[in-house]
Amino acid sequence: MQGKSLNPGVVMLRRMERSYPVGLAIVLVVALITHLPTTFGELSTDDYLIRAMVAGDAGLRDQGFDKADPDKSLARGLSDAFHFYSPQAGTLQAYQDYGNLPWWAGEEARMNPWRPLSALTHWLDYRLGHFSFPLLAAHSLLYLLLFAWFGYRLFWRLSSRASVAVLAALLLTVDYSLFLNFNWIAARNVFIAGALGCAMLEQFLLWRQQGQGWRLALSLVLFAAGLLSAESSIALAGYLFAYLWLVERPGWQRLLIGLLPFALVVVCWRLAYNLMGYGADGISLYVDPVHSPLRFLQSLAVTLPNLLMAVVTSVETPLQLLASWARGWLAALAAAIIVTGLYLARKVLARNPRARFMLVGSVLAAVPASALLTAGPRGGVFITIGFFWVLALWLHHALNAGRALRWLAGAVLVAHLFLPAYSGELDQSFWKYLITSTT
Repeated sequence: MQGKSLNPGVVMLRRMERSYPVGLAIVLVVALITHLPTTFGELSTDDYLIRAMVAGDAGLRDQGFDKADPDKSLARGLSDAFHFYSPQAGTLQAYQDYGNLPWWAGEEARMNPWRPLSALTHWLDYRLGHFSFPLLAAHSLLYLLLFAWFGYRLFWRLSSRASVAVLAALLLTVDYSLFLNFNWIAARNVFIAGALGCAMLEQFLLWRQQGQGWRLALSLVLFAAGLLSAESSIALAGYLFAYLWLVERPGWQRLLIGLLPFALVVVCWRLAYNLMGYGADGISLYVDPVHSPLRFLQSLAVTLPNLLMAVVTSVETPLQLLASWARGWLAALAAAIIVTGLYLARKVLARNPRARFMLVGSVLAAVPASALLTAGPRGGVFITIGFFWVLALWLHHALNAGRALRWLAGAVLVAHLFLPAYSGELDQSFWKYLITSTT
């Protein structure tokens, strides 16, 4: 007897299920090849400081730095891991006396983030890795691969085509992260928080679609873990709001109820953060929106458009090196580039509410990221999650459109996939040659 013909939708789903592992393999292999650790590399000042704070250093302890006590407990090491200086702990004056901070540093300057989950990975570094850069880089590679995997899982849930999920995941791991944060061990929390953030968003979407309470609980745990890895994880709230507002459209009362559990997590985290004396104030690198709201709003107008422009163009702008008048002009240029991008993507955004949700979530994620005044790549991880998925959708559309759009799409692919890898290899080769020829 001849079997019944399958529904086209069922056929499509089965084909997607078969192609899922193939797409995942492509993403992980490319991420591995483009970030494979080598013996070339060196630790930075922050890496040494984190090691002293987590594992202790007898020499620094003998110089009067009590926080570098090698006999400290694990709990204390995790709480001190990212302690750079604070007047309350006496380390600001101690660092000035030691010469690690200039004498003109502000009397109330504080740089003391709370990232115990990320700190635990550094504790493992220095207990198991014996301070070897290749081993530390291999450890960081693990979290990069997790970031690629969870990013791909999220994009798969959102996409109707496997090629969109694969392309978005490649953009996320190759364009954004290549050599910008990976070779800086102290910036590992970018990948940890990014992986947790993608996993949290996936569980949130499944909770809203399926109504399973355990998925809500898991998304809350992942959200809390992200906050304990990097403060920038609060940007995920922008995606939650954008999804409820633009996809579900439940009305304001139900929207606020849907956000309430996550708001409670943020309130509890921030209360603990403040009561234990953590934060960043009085420095030119970060501005705390809670402690310095006016200064944060003043910087937002310049920092936010430049963060978005950096994601669109794949070009990072060192804002701290520019004069104030130049920053204003750069913000205007960034706004023009963003408006042009919105015009080009208007058809994709008009017919796809998920694309609108991810784009608005990306823009909202840039607000807390603006607390990093340099508008550097460390603050952009949650912006890229939404933007690169929308970009992958647009590229799929443009590559099947007219000649002009196909050429533009090709140029975008070169800028976001091939140039970063090529320039990263050139940068690595140049510095390796310079170090070798001068030693």
